[in-house]
Amino acid sequence: MNYNILTEPFIPLSDGRYVSLIFCLEHAHELQRISCSTPLETYAVCRFLCAFAMDAFQLPHYDARMALLERGHFDMEIIRAYIRQCENEGVSFDLFDPDRPFLQAACDPAYDQETKPAALIDLQVPSGNNHIFFEHHWSDTHSLTPAKAMRCLLTSYLFCTAAAQGYPSSVNNTPCLYVLIHGDNLFETLVLSMISIKEAGNLPYGLPAWRNKRPVTPKETYASVTLLEGMTWQPRRIRLLADDSGHVCRLYYMQGKDFKGNPLWRDPHVPYRLNKDGTYSSIKPASGRSLWRDLGAMAVSRENRFGRQPQIVAQYPPERGVCRMSIVGLITSNATLVDALHEEMLIPSEILNDEEKGDLLHVDLDFVEAVSRLIRQATGNHVPASLAEDLQNHFLAVMRAYLFGEYFDQLLACASDADYLSLMKKVDGAVYAALQEVFRALSLRLGYDARNIILQLNIQKHILSGYEKLRKERNNG
Repeated sequence: MNYNILTEPFIPLSDGRYVSLIFCLEHAHELQRISCSTPLETYAVCRFLCAFAMDAFQLPHYDARMALLERGHFDMEIIRAYIRQCENEGVSFDLFDPDRPFLQAACDPAYDQETKPAALIDLQVPSGNNHIFFEHHWSDTHSLTPAKAMRCLLTSYLFCTAAAQGYPSSVNNTPCLYVLIHGDNLFETLVLSMISIKEAGNLPYGLPAWRNKRPVTPKETYASVTLLEGMTWQPRRIRLLADDSGHVCRLYYMQGKDFKGNPLWRDPHVPYRLNKDGTYSSIKPASGRSLWRDLGAMAVSRENRFGRQPQIVAQYPPERGVCRMSIVGLITSNATLVDALHEEMLIPSEILNDEEKGDLLHVDLDFVEAVSRLIRQATGNHVPASLAEDLQNHFLAVMRAYLFGEYFDQLLACASDADYLSLMKKVDGAVYAALQEVFRALSLRLGYDARNIILQLNIQKHILSGYEKLRKERNNG
């Protein structure tokens, strides 16, 4: 069985077609988007294409990347020369190559002894602890086409969780938020989401997994990783096995590379939060928390006092104006998959890359978060938990509409300290107005008998008192 990803169609497009790696890169400027069956899979394929192009073009600096963007398409002579270089180094682009299967572990009888179900790498089906996630059917009979197996391979490496018996997590530890910047076509999306050698800073550029001849040894720990190594990290030792029909029903599956983390590693697609000890950690998605609520992490802040924005956002060309980004995340709990989140946002680049505007965005979002928690706390002991959650979500929905509506325009218009102070008062007013909507919703749910009116007044008093305290603390700060 042979399946060469260079020529076999494994990449699904938004128009319903499936294309090969070479076709995708050659026609990227004519294609709109990659569109897999899940947002996680879509991002994993895009990330792989970014790493492939980064290694092929070896762009020395930002200006070279912008020159490529201006050119408007990939130079296929460079791509073909890169493929020849890889093949001369012994790289095989065949998923089932007996000696060096693409992006997998080479055959080793010391490890390849017991086969396991292919469902282990398909996050859409139940396996192990993941009894109910996207689909419901028995994992032992699950089979994958080679195209699907390739996409699952990429996704399972990236959104990998730590588990018992020394199974390590992904290169970013527990699966975190990942950002992709979208251009007017797939070519622009890839170039805008790539990083040049100089943009990587002190982090060595390195080699992607398919060019790295170091074998994948179960549980081997790594003290450091390079940029391309991290973008194609293999936390599992996997080798796909094709049956007589050409499908993958079984595979070899063991612990893989274990990166313990260090301050030098910074994933270019990931936002980071500043910890109390002065270190930075990647932001993880959480149940019940919409991704827009972490929008502050996408913006720059003075001296990184709130965190570090994704590097591709920091390097977004300001002359392009509005930045269109998608954010994906996998929520896990004790190695169990809980939910997948995906959201697309349009944000003016001036807000993302202006320190004053970024700082105020952080402060305002923190204020909104604090008030939303206040609503939950004030109502939680007096009304059913489902109602308390509904009220909090109602408040957040109103504030999201304000944020992506009036607020961005107001923040863009700020040019002086007086403007910023004026905007803070407008935010105060918007939060207060949203609270009034919450109070009206509470009245509709509880009714207007004497007992419930007294309860509502007490809840309102508690919330408004807390709001006033939070407002003063924010404005004084």
